[in-house]
Amino acid sequence: MAVWFAPREIVHPVEGDEFPVSGWAFLRWSLLSLVFVLAGFLCFYMIGKTGLPRSRLILVGLLLIGGGLIGVAVNIGRTFRHRRLILGDECVQFVEGNELVLGQIPYDNIADLKFLNHRTRKGVAIVCVQPLRPDTFWSGAGSVFDDSMEYQCDVIIGYGLTLPPRRVFDQLLARWRGFGELEETAR
Repeated sequence: MAVWFAPREIVHPVEGDEFPVSGWAFLRWSLLSLVFVLAGFLCFYMIGKTGLPRSRLILVGLLLIGGGLIGVAVNIGRTFRHRRLILGDECVQFVEGNELVLGQIPYDNIADLKFLNHRTRKGVAIVCVQPLRPDTFWSGAGSVFDDSMEYQCDVIIGYGLTLPPRRVFDQLLARWRGFGELEETAR
């Protein structure tokens, strides 16, 4: 079960170790979008030079150019949003800008952490004790894979950060275990 909803009350970023999302991933997608724009212009160039219908080339060209320009705009916008993962004393958060918390999982709501090291997916799989707890949410975070169900977890983090996923896992695991030890001594 994935955790994909917004919090019921306003949540503020916590103090802790911050790991920014790398802008290079979004810039690479922007470059791919530019390839679509160029392919669209190539369709216009081919009008009258091939046996293909003019209307079809115009339609395909407009769709490629429009889709490519939207892709460029979206990805360049994402590059400058100042998104980051924060490992606080009591929770892990995914934050955008100065105040917008996109995701939060308290350490006492983490049942298990797994490191994913597949061909196409590297990251930290988080299994929550109670995914629907009001203080646990992960809505639209950019470093989350959409295939958490495939890996039998609630959230996967670590993709696109400036820190390699293995180091994110090691640091999150240390924080989670440290929190559990603090909780035990407080009882």
